[in-house]
Amino acid sequence: MRRPPRNPREALVTWGFGLRTVAEGTLLVAGVLSAYFWAVLHQGPGSQATTIAFMALVLVHPLHAIRCRSERVGW
Repeated sequence: MRRPPRNPREALVTWGFGLRTVAEGTLLVAGVLSAYFWAVLHQGPGSQATTIAFMALVLVHPLHAIRCRSERVGW
């Protein structure tokens, strides 16, 4: 409420926002794939590696949600 309203002529999705979204998605994918490949390296391909990748995907989302609460305020 303390900030002025955004310019109505400004785009809702800016280049900066799009790049940030792509960067965050890339980090999420890198984290999940690294967990999967780590599991494949240590236990071989199969259901355990898939389960570890799924667990990494599920556990990273609360951290991502905390990070996405605000563009101005961090953790």
